[in-house]
Amino acid sequence: MSRVAGYLLVLAFILGLNFTLPRLLPGEPLTAFVGEQELVLTPEFRQELERRYALDQPLPQQFIHYLASLLQGDLGYSFYYQAPVVKIIGPPLFWTILLCGLSFLLSTGLGVILGVELARQRERVWARAALGLALLLESLPGFLLGMGLLMLFSLKLGLFPFFGALEVAATRSSSGAFGAGMLWHMVLPLLTLMLGELPAVALLVRAGMLKVINAPFVVTARARGLGEARIKYRYQARNALLPLITRLGLRFGMLLGGAIPVEVIFAYPGAGQLLFHALVKRDYPLIQGLLLVSILAVLAGNALAEWGYRLADPRVRNQT
Repeated sequence: MSRVAGYLLVLAFILGLNFTLPRLLPGEPLTAFVGEQELVLTPEFRQELERRYALDQPLPQQFIHYLASLLQGDLGYSFYYQAPVVKIIGPPLFWTILLCGLSFLLSTGLGVILGVELARQRERVWARAALGLALLLESLPGFLLGMGLLMLFSLKLGLFPFFGALEVAATRSSSGAFGAGMLWHMVLPLLTLMLGELPAVALLVRAGMLKVINAPFVVTARARGLGEARIKYRYQARNALLPLITRLGLRFGMLLGGAIPVEVIFAYPGAGQLLFHALVKRDYPLIQGLLLVSILAVLAGNALAEWGYRLADPRVRNQT
């Protein structure tokens, strides 16, 4: 119950901050909502905007109006796109969830397997080479890695599309061909995100594995005649999961932020690129809506991490 109360307090603080920031900017709040768009604010239009955002009411009533609008799914109105924010962010969120979700699952699964093998076969030549490569990839910024892949595989070799998530020219084709084209456009952005996250997962699992690789319970498991595959993943890897769960919980909440440079480089039509354009255009209602979604993802990631602790470690489960 205390954890739920803590999450509710954080959510209340974030909602209050999201409400307060436009009102703390220089000038009147309406300027923040409109941004720097070239709009002619006639007296009638100004009155309509003040009524929409309840700016003609006392501050407490404005906050109540803001919360009531959120409960109804109203995230504001984008003056640059001339549409409600909730309608604008829907399709880009789908593309970002698809891209980042696949990257999150693949980098986690492959990173765990690689980390286990790097610890178990640490004396092998390939393991030492893979460890050096992982350290190199971990030090590279995501945008630099993405630009390198784009220049090599798109500009130089012409193997993958330059930009987008779908073909520019709409043609009649089967759903299978549509899905194949979508995946073909996603290869390079997906590879960029995976190569940015997989080394960290592998190194973290390797470090945890090395602490328990010759622990007494491992020796006992071998003495009982258990197979090496079961010892690796059931006993050794499981004891190395808690630091990984912490990282995965944090990464889950920062998927949108991590996707921004990748989506901009590959012109991928996701929420990251939408947030970049909203920042450039100073479309404050759209920025607020996207940041609110990102913050909710952070809270969800922390909640999933706590649930993962109890699932991975019986000691944590018994304490709770």
